[in-house]
Amino acid sequence: MLQLFFWAAFIATIFFSVDHHHFVSLIVTIIIADHRRPPLPEIFPTFFSKQNHHQSVLSYCYQLSPMSTKNSTPLNSNDLQVLQSNYRLDGSNYLQWTQLVRATLKGRKKLNHLEGNHPAQNGPKYEDWDDEDSLIMTWLWNSMTPEISRNCMFCSITKDIWENLCQTYSMKKDTAACYEIEHKIIHTSQRSLLVTNYYGMLNGLWIELDQCQNLRMKCTNDSIALVKFLERVRIFNILYGLNSEFDPIRIQILGKEKLPSLSLRHQMSLHRLCPQ
Repeated sequence: MLQLFFWAAFIATIFFSVDHHHFVSLIVTIIIADHRRPPLPEIFPTFFSKQNHHQSVLSYCYQLSPMSTKNSTPLNSNDLQVLQSNYRLDGSNYLQWTQLVRATLKGRKKLNHLEGNHPAQNGPKYEDWDDEDSLIMTWLWNSMTPEISRNCMFCSITKDIWENLCQTYSMKKDTAACYEIEHKIIHTSQRSLLVTNYYGMLNGLWIELDQCQNLRMKCTNDSIALVKFLERVRIFNILYGLNSEFDPIRIQILGKEKLPSLSLRHQMSLHRLCPQ
């Protein structure tokens, strides 16, 4: 009975998503013409991934289960797995590394260690918090290359490590870094890649560029105009790098009065530019 309820809820979630978000995008338009198109989960990751823009049925059911809790639980050394070497901070992957660290600590409800929100030092909870902070500091040191970690060894709390690395490696407002990313975008083309993989490469570079530029609009109308402009530019990026076999599709899209929109996931990332 529980399985029947789960599948009914899962199917309903997909249909409601389709109803509200039109499902038609530039990527789908191009993929239809691609004779090498991959299976549905690769084409429509928005609807087939656990990290959906809607709350997934799995996570919702998990929250309803007796085992789920929103209270912070004590941290132990087994909760923080050592990162693989290719994910460790080496100076060139700061943005990706910070996302991984934040997601890991957020999943364990320990982001307050990065923010420095600790209990009063003379309070009953401080000792436990301090023990957890020492575990997180050790985990962070092990998630960096030795050359980087040795510069953070004498920080007293996790927040000090976090701020030190931010000041050293943050790419925000870094003109040289923005130039390098833009250069990669301009010279990225499909070649032997599937359309979805080609789009994934561009999308990753766009996300890095957005983080690097850190654009924030104060006026809602300006935000809407900026989002439309960036989406138009990025559609041109995609079309420009497609293989010649897609020339008819490229001509058809450019000949339309209104350009098709990018994927829903990319639209959502652009809307972070809007004022809160």
